[in-house]
Amino acid sequence: MTLILLIVFILCLLFFMGRPKEGQMVLVFANIGAGKTTLLSRYAFKEQKKIKRGKSKYKQIVSNTPISDCIYVSDIHKLLNDFAPERTLFLIDEGGIVFNNRKMKLTDREIEYLKLIRHYDSKMVIVSQSYDDVDITIRRLYTNMYLLNKFIFGQTLIKPIRKFVTIEEETEQIIDAYAFRPIFSWGFLNRKNYYHMFDTKWKPDGRQQPEYKDFQVIPYRWKLNVYNKYIHPAFYRIKIRTIMFFMSLKRYIFSKRNI
Repeated sequence: MTLILLIVFILCLLFFMGRPKEGQMVLVFANIGAGKTTLLSRYAFKEQKKIKRGKSKYKQIVSNTPISDCIYVSDIHKLLNDFAPERTLFLIDEGGIVFNNRKMKLTDREIEYLKLIRHYDSKMVIVSQSYDDVDITIRRLYTNMYLLNKFIFGQTLIKPIRKFVTIEEETEQIIDAYAFRPIFSWGFLNRKNYYHMFDTKWKPDGRQQPEYKDFQVIPYRWKLNVYNKYIHPAFYRIKIRTIMFFMSLKRYIFSKRNI
């Protein structure tokens, strides 16, 4: 019995010690449907409880997707350009769209705020479908990274990733390297607990369903006759075998010449 309690104590110790403390810039990436927005809802749910008890360091929660009891701001760029929110938890859904690395839309005021986000006692959690589809300025500020994997029974596996600086041997360049943290630091997300906080089918305004009746549908029919069923496949097989024969003959002739 003592041995079992000791093992349980060690496992619990490793579990809590392995969990990294979150900083001001957090990235969560996963495939579609793995639970990214659901995880944002869990962030909101836990922080809202702290705010109501007066134990949170944030005054409000801002999100670019509608989540219960969060301030919905559709244009995060305008907010960061016009204001400098203090003690704010930002929940950014689809960061690859908001901070796309190809558009390079970040202004000087946005960059200034993001680099000084700790000075404003704020925090930003960004979810995206890939770790590198977000602007390079933000990628360099990440303090924590997580990969989500869809699991069984409505669960999502949360795998923390450690980012560190290393030197590439071939080029001798300083690069960022990544590694999964120990399994004891992994966690689970029960997605069904947070579905009531957001609309899983929410779509941004300004886009309409096209009227397909205005388009012409071209009918296509494959006539299954004797030629299509028997003659055409036979000719195709003969063609392939003929090509293979001449290729083999060519290799044989070249091998004889080399001898």
